[in-house]
Amino acid sequence: VELSDEQEPMLLRTGGSGWGPTVWFWAWVLAIAAVAVTLYLLARKLQAVKLHDWFLLGLGIPTAALPMVLGWFLLVGQRRRLIEGGDDRRYNTVQLAIGLVTVLTVLVALGTVRMLLTEPMWTMPTNFFGEGELLVWYADRSSDAMPQGTVLSVPSSLWRVLGMAWVAWFGWRGFAWFKWFRAEVGEGGWLR
Repeated sequence: VELSDEQEPMLLRTGGSGWGPTVWFWAWVLAIAAVAVTLYLLARKLQAVKLHDWFLLGLGIPTAALPMVLGWFLLVGQRRRLIEGGDDRRYNTVQLAIGLVTVLTVLVALGTVRMLLTEPMWTMPTNFFGEGELLVWYADRSSDAMPQGTVLSVPSSLWRVLGMAWVAWFGWRGFAWFKWFRAEVGEGGWLR
């Protein structure tokens, strides 16, 4: 059984007889939720980042760039502990490291915003095993009835709207995170 995937719908579920395409979307969402809860519990002192923030960051930012962005929040949140009891050299090293990671994180954020507004499917894990735009089911035996494949999907335009909503949320939260960043990193001066 073969189904065409030419309009790039967002697959939510597949079914049918025999071996067929696998939708990784829900496993991905559960993994992001588990990471969000873990980070929230480990970094409770980061009052600037709530549980839903960790989760939404995980949903929007590409998986490969996620450790750096999440690490940035943890690094800025741990700044006071990192400079505690150190000399000026340690202070400046921590400040410069935070500055470098901040620049990289901003570049990732801008790239994410661009991709979500132009190609929102870029952030999604691969949804199926098929051949190009075909969803393929294999059944080596069947009864009298022809094997059927089923697909539950939503149009990619809905994913684009969700991507735009994520970008709006990210911009709104970005102002609060910037204030938090300035307060944390600016305390004691930028460099000594």
